[in-house]
Formats: sequence, C-alpha cells, structure tokens
Amino acid sequence: MTRTLTFEPRGWIAQGRRIRESRFQTRSSLPLSSACLVANALRESLRCLFASEFEVRLLEPVVPSAQAWSLLASDAAAFGVGGPLGDAALILRARDALAISQLAFGEPVTDLRPLSPIEERVVARAIASLATTLSPICGVADRFRIQRLVGPLNFAAYFEVLVEGAVTACIGIAVAREAPAVSAERLTLEDLLDVEVCASAEVASAPISVEHVLHFSPGQHVAFPTPLHGRAQLLVDGQIFSIGEGGLMGTQRAYHVLPEAAVAGHA
Repeated sequence: MTRTLTFEPRGWIAQGRRIRESRFQTRSSLPLSSACLVANALRESLRCLFASEFEVRLLEPVVPSAQAWSLLASDAAAFGVGGPLGDAALILRARDALAISQLAFGEPVTDLRPLSPIEERVVARAIASLATTLSPICGVADRFRIQRLVGPLNFAAYFEVLVEGAVTACIGIAVAREAPAVSAERLTLEDLLDVEVCASAEVASAPISVEHVLHFSPGQHVAFPTPLHGRAQLLVDGQIFSIGEGGLMGTQRAYHVLPEAAVAGHA
C-alpha cells in the first residue's frame, strides 16, 4: 500500500478563498493493469459458463479498513484461491450469489433468501470455474487451491468487478499481497533479428469483378494492365516494405530492390 497526499473535495470559504484541508490517504499499490486482466478474464469465463454476453466495469483497488472487512464478511461468501505467486479470494455477497445461482437455473431473482444446498453447490462450482481468472495476481497454475473461508477477512487489497448482462451482480476480489508493478527489460532491435517473417513479391495487381472470378477455369489466362518490366512490391507480413522489380536468378524467382526504393515508414 501507499500513502498519497489528497485534498478534501469541497472545503470552505475564508476571506474570499476556498480552502481545502489536506490529508494523507492510504491507497492500494496493486497494479491497475492486473485488476483489468482479471476483469476481462471474468467476463470471458462468465460468457463460456452461461452462454450469454456480459459487460464488466472495474472499481479501483482499495485498502479496506478493519470495519469494512467485518461488514463485508458478515454478508458475503468468500472462497480462497491459492496460486504459486500468492493467495486471493473471490467474494460474493448474498444477493450476488443468489443471482448467479438463479442464472444457472434460468430463473429471475425475486426476493433475497438463503441459498438451498443445491444452489450452494452450483455457486461453489461456478467459483471453481472462475478461479483461473485470478492468474494475473495468483500466478499461472494447472489447478488452484480453493477453499471456503470462514471468519473475519484480512487481505491487503480489494476491488470489485460489476457484471451486467444476463445477470447483474458484483464479484469482489481480495488480494493477500500487493505485488508491485515490475517493468520488463526493454527489447532492442538485436533481440528481434532471429524472428522470421513472411515475405512475398507482388509483380502485378488490378481490380477485377466478382463475375469474372466466378468464371475462372483451368488453363485460362488472366491479363493484368501492368508492363512486363513494371515495378513490383515487396510485402513483409502483408505490409509494403519496398519497391523493386521481379525477375529470375538462375532457376529461381527473385526480387531486385531498386536503388531509389523507399522502405515503408521512411518514404
């Protein structure tokens, strides 16, 4: 976690000036990019689970107080997820757990009520399927350790993903350890010299009607309005890289780069 200097949003007026009190606020140091990856993974996993389209909105990671954790634990089911990089938890409030169970049975959510034993098993299986979405913060694993958490919650950070679509629900994610953002080593051109790309030479091109294409037959000749020794284009992964001429080198087709050829992006 970090502590940042912030100011009260409204303040007060004194001698014609608005004064806002400053204070230090505790903020989560969990990378927002990691939370975004989790939110996107949740959307795709829910789509596969329930064969429906969903939209998600991410609420910024925070550091809840002890009182906030207590209130959350009193009205939510928490499922701990353990991975090679750390532990986390998927948290569902009572109404959200009911909404997910009712979606599985194709029934609308009416009044809030306790889950039946069958519905509890459905929610637990859904959570087990969603555990892999925590890979950005727990690490990648073939199988995660999942257990129902009982008692007070005590994690380092917390954020929520609002789910909208076939169902409206809120899925909470608690993180046991805030991993700081790590900058990868910068790639240089030398690191890419061994990468292979697809190169092709285009010696002629012209627009042609669909009707003409449909009447193609074996042995037919297609004439292009391009001079025999006209310019050709060298394409690298589908992008024009240089201008030259097509020809032969021994028994192989070849491409000759003209001295005045302009490389794409440097013309």
